[in-house]
Amino acid sequence: FTALTVTDVRVLILPLDILEVMPVDAAKAKSTSKSTAGDAWKTQWLNSPMLSNLSAANKEDLLSKMEEIKAQAGQVIIHQEEPADSYFVIKKGRCSVSRRPAPGARDVKLAELSEGQGFGEEALITNVARNASVTMLSDGLLLRLSKQDFITSLARPLLHHLPFQNAIELVEQGA
Repeated sequence: FTALTVTDVRVLILPLDILEVMPVDAAKAKSTSKSTAGDAWKTQWLNSPMLSNLSAANKEDLLSKMEEIKAQAGQVIIHQEEPADSYFVIKKGRCSVSRRPAPGARDVKLAELSEGQGFGEEALITNVARNASVTMLSDGLLLRLSKQDFITSLARPLLHHLPFQNAIELVEQGA
C-alpha cells in the first residue's frame, strides 16, 4: 500500500497470522467440519496464533474474565466506525465480517467466522474506531472480554516496546 500523511503518524505492522480473520473460503471449509466436542471452540481459540506466546496462566486468567452472552441471527455485534470496547470469541454459532468502503456504498463481505475464532482485537490494539461490522449468521453464544481486561491480560503480556530507531534497524535487517 502507498499512503501519504498530512501529519505525523504511528504505524503498527502486524503479521497477517496474528489477526484471526480468515478468508471467506477458508472459514466456510472450517465451518463445514463439525466438531463433536463441546469445548472444540476453546481448543481452537487457545491455540490461535494470537495466543500462541501467552502463558497457560494468562490464558486461564482470560477465560475467567470473559462474560458469556447470547446472540441471535442477524444481530450486529460490532458496528463499523464505533469505538472499540470489547473483544469477542465465538463459543457457538457463525458471524459475518463486512466493511462499508464508503458512505452510501454496500457492505462488502470480508470473512465468515466460526466457533473458536475471535474478533475485535485490531481496534483495541490500535485504539481506533472499528474498521468493520460483525453480524451473527446464526443464533449463538459469544464470550466478551472488556477492553481493559483485553489490554491488561492479553495485549500487555504479548507486546514488546522498543525505541523507533531500534525498530528501523530491525526492519533493515529483515524483520
